[in-house]
Amino acid sequence: MKRKIAVFANAWSMKNLSDALVGIKECAKEKDMDVFIFLSHAAPGNSEDEMREEKRIYQLPDLADFDAAIVFSASMNFMDLVLGIRDRAIQAGIPAVSVGIRIEGMGYVGTDHEDSMCELVEHLVTEHQVRTIRFMAGPKGHEHSELRIAGTRKVFEKHGIPFHEEDIFYSDWSASVAAAEVKRILTDQNASLPDAIICANDTLAMPVCIQIEKHGYKVPDDVIVTGFDDSFDGQVFYPAIATVGQSDYELGKYVFRSVWEAIQGNPTEEFLLKSYFVANESCGCHSDKTDVSRRQVCQNYFPDKVEDIKFGWGNKWLSEMILSAENISQIKTNLNNYLAQSESFYRTSYFLQDMTAGEYLEGKEIDKNSPGYSEELKVWASANAGKIIPCDKISRRELIPGYKKEEGVTHMYMFLPLHFETCIFGYLVLDDWMEGIESGKIKVFMDSLNMNLDKLKQNMVLENLNARL
Repeated sequence: MKRKIAVFANAWSMKNLSDALVGIKECAKEKDMDVFIFLSHAAPGNSEDEMREEKRIYQLPDLADFDAAIVFSASMNFMDLVLGIRDRAIQAGIPAVSVGIRIEGMGYVGTDHEDSMCELVEHLVTEHQVRTIRFMAGPKGHEHSELRIAGTRKVFEKHGIPFHEEDIFYSDWSASVAAAEVKRILTDQNASLPDAIICANDTLAMPVCIQIEKHGYKVPDDVIVTGFDDSFDGQVFYPAIATVGQSDYELGKYVFRSVWEAIQGNPTEEFLLKSYFVANESCGCHSDKTDVSRRQVCQNYFPDKVEDIKFGWGNKWLSEMILSAENISQIKTNLNNYLAQSESFYRTSYFLQDMTAGEYLEGKEIDKNSPGYSEELKVWASANAGKIIPCDKISRRELIPGYKKEEGVTHMYMFLPLHFETCIFGYLVLDDWMEGIESGKIKVFMDSLNMNLDKLKQNMVLENLNARL
């Protein structure tokens, strides 16, 4: 029995994703299953090289080795990735569930976006007399964004208020693009300020508020701003964002139950999680939830600051350890020694190098466009709870050196892409570093690690050139 599930997600989702993963893990624990999460920070704003290398991690697992797959499709940013995973799941003969977007050939768990947006817009129209709006949408055609537009249109039609296509601006989920559009409206003498700017998520709403205040206007006195997703950042932001949310923890539990039913051979049914509207400061109201969130930030301020300092020192030490070593063998020794002594989040971690990366370190040209990983990978470091696992190579299908399902113990392994600036290096495995996803530290850590690998490559090429000279 395989007893493991593959999860594919984009780490930019942060707290929403971490809450959902906690729900998944709790259910997986009941069924004595391990969870393998394949994460990246691939986004439309990346360079072509970075995009390719971040996406590569999704090609790593052979889905025939798993019982099922879960795809957080709404946040993956690239539909080709989602469809590719679906096709591989079908080929492997395992069930797959899509979270957030309906995909033919997959089960579906999502949120009732349209009805909940209707509730938000109804509040704006009846309580705040909103009659003119600007809608900051995501990408044109994105299911979630279009449903939120549809909810807005439905309420406006109900009240006989005009809502035109030109009232919609498609931001591609880019905060900077949304902010630039607001700046254009505020500085255009021929453009009038709307009663409200409705944003398709909180990440767009916050920079919109900042831009409005920057130009001497006030939210919500001069213009109301709303979001969607009820993010923690949106709650502690000032003014706290009026929004729509859901329990991502409960979503995670429903996702696992859906995939478990499919594993048992039962047909999966669509499930829509009920959302809730949060009237808040950015529309002129108040939510007690905001007070709780802000108090939490204040209470955690000092301990978080201490942890940030420790985290920074850990990254600095890791950089010195990689860049000061005279050769690869010494780096491996340093890494393993550190993992054996460390009490940090990477006490259980695995650092693997693709075979082609060795050639690239030597300055040789390699095929950068190969989509996956080599059939064998070198092990640079391997530790389970601080205990070093002696291992030189593994096959790609093994994924983790010395992996064995522990009876009665559930692990949540996170797989992240390691790469130079322009091509593959390998991948990193961390065990259950949920705080890293929630806080965004996992992005900082991976950027630092990848930057050091690129510097290492440059140093080695220079050393080889000097040796030849």
